[in-house]
Amino acid sequence: ALTEYAEKLECCIELHGATKQKLPACLDDAMRSALQRRREHVPPSLTVQDVFFRRVSLFETVLLGLVEYEQHAITQLATSVERTALIHQVGELLLTVVDTIRKRRLSSGAETEGETEWTTSDQVVKPLTAHIDLCAEYSSECGSDRRLRSQLLAHAVELVDFVLTEQSDSCNDSPLILKLMSLNEDARAIQLAERHRDFPALIRLSERLPKTTRDAQIAEWKIKFADDNFADLIYKWYLNSGQQTRLLSERTGDVDEFLAPHPEISWIRDINKNKFDKASQTLVSLALREQHSAAKKKTLLSLAKLCALASDNQDSAVIAETNEHLQVIEHQQRIPKHVITNAGLPEDPDAVKPLTPAQIVELSLADPDADEWTFARVLDLVLSMQTAVGHIDNSIQIDRIKLNIWLEALLKDDWAAIVKSEEVEELARNSCFFRTVAAVLKAEYDEDQTLTLLPDTEQLLGAANRLGQLCTNATFQYVIRAGEETYRRHLRTRAADNSMDVA
Repeated sequence: ALTEYAEKLECCIELHGATKQKLPACLDDAMRSALQRRREHVPPSLTVQDVFFRRVSLFETVLLGLVEYEQHAITQLATSVERTALIHQVGELLLTVVDTIRKRRLSSGAETEGETEWTTSDQVVKPLTAHIDLCAEYSSECGSDRRLRSQLLAHAVELVDFVLTEQSDSCNDSPLILKLMSLNEDARAIQLAERHRDFPALIRLSERLPKTTRDAQIAEWKIKFADDNFADLIYKWYLNSGQQTRLLSERTGDVDEFLAPHPEISWIRDINKNKFDKASQTLVSLALREQHSAAKKKTLLSLAKLCALASDNQDSAVIAETNEHLQVIEHQQRIPKHVITNAGLPEDPDAVKPLTPAQIVELSLADPDADEWTFARVLDLVLSMQTAVGHIDNSIQIDRIKLNIWLEALLKDDWAAIVKSEEVEELARNSCFFRTVAAVLKAEYDEDQTLTLLPDTEQLLGAANRLGQLCTNATFQYVIRAGEETYRRHLRTRAADNSMDVA
């Protein structure tokens, strides 16, 4: 408290001395306003200054009174010359106070916590800020008097410096510095932003510099403010303001460290540095995380495949996995539009989210126009379900999906009529079920894959809940079992032919 009172006492002495040459009427009105706010009466035998200076501990109340007088008087003055002259004179008084406080602290070295906090109060900061606003607002009225305008702005800069010093813990994109920017006082704003480590303001200011100057300035700040992680701040600015190109063009190694948690950009830098393996892995990871757009997922996977192919150390496993993911999306994109619409999904292909193989199967089977090629395509997804691509680890669930596909193929025809017909074999051969079997046999699967996809006869004949009395119909059982024997014999013949070709 003693340090505070000593500072206020010196301010009173300096301000009292200023009354002999700088607007005594202005100070009298300011003190009178302060006394009224404090509900103190001025006896006839004393002056306003006598009563005001009697209570040094409340010195700061005169600052608000001084600025209130200034704001009111400006509205009464007719010419811009008078208004700017008044603002300059009030600024001189405020700077007298600020300079006194600075000199006192510099000479005494008063750093005891809490003893100088009075200058951080609203009773000090708000009046100074209000005067800064007036300097900024009326500086344009100085006309051809460049000297007066320069003085007003110099006052503003000194007061901004003082206020920011008092608010050092909250100097981040300071509106006071931004105000100087709005007046095109960039050089002064940069000095203050550097002094008070207002890095967001510094970055904004750098954007207004010519490119060569800007790049040199940013490089200097990276070194000067290395302990404050300025480099990370400027990189975040690039990232958040959509300036990824500038971020990627940085040549320093710290950019790679910064981009580590930002894979959506880091893969581009990896490509630029010919790190195709790493770029491919990142792109696959991004694709697997994509939940909103199948089109975007396909693009990411396609880029991942290109990177994998461009690598000097091509990883066939990565390429194969990427191809599987791409095949799933291709199956999704083949779902007819009317099925997509009926399912309540967006008609715009770019807006459809990526579906799992099981979801694609379900939608495809809902197509009333599904044919053998539809069933063959969704059976292809069964293979994907057996890998990480399909997101299904339960083999029982996969068998259930496969069985459902074949049951749907069976139910495309009227088997109750077929088994009663004299041309049962011909009708069965032309049924959607057996056309689907033929399509699977023609596909380029190896023997194990083909056997995986072909129907399990006993499971089909046991699906009474779907096929009803057909399951116990002798003709139907014969046709299905005979069909199984036919395609198994076909597979054995094909395997033998392949063995002879190899030999």
